[in-house]
Amino acid sequence: GWSRPEWWGTWSDGAKSTLAIDLHEPHRGDLELEFVIQPFFAAGHQSQQVELSINGTKMDIWVLLPPKQWRAQRVRIPKNIWEAKRPAEIVFVYSKPRSPAELGIGKDSRRLAIGLKTLTIRDLF
Repeated sequence: GWSRPEWWGTWSDGAKSTLAIDLHEPHRGDLELEFVIQPFFAAGHQSQQVELSINGTKMDIWVLLPPKQWRAQRVRIPKNIWEAKRPAEIVFVYSKPRSPAELGIGKDSRRLAIGLKTLTIRDLF
C-alpha cells in the first residue's frame, strides 16, 4: 500500500502498492507516465527492484541503485492497455521492502521501497 502523505509526497508501505486513475478527458494515442521517485536505501540495503504493471500487463522493471536521490522513471503505455480497465490500475511490486526498524536505523516499522513525489501523465499523439 501507501503510507500517510508527507509534505513532499508519500512512501510505499509493503510489498505492493496500487494507484487507480480515471482520466476524464479522452486521449488520442499512447500515454507516457513519469514517476518522480526516490528509493529507500540504508547501510546493508542498497538496491530495489520495482515491477510496474498497468491493468494486469507488465510494463517495466526498474532496478534502482544508489545514489539515494529523486529520479524520473518513464514508461510508455499503449492506448489499448490503458483503456482495458476503468479506472486504470497501476500496480508496483517491490523486491525488497524494508523497515528502518528491521535495519536498526530507527523505530519506524513501515516496510519502505520507494517514495513517490509526483506522477505526470502525457498524451503521446
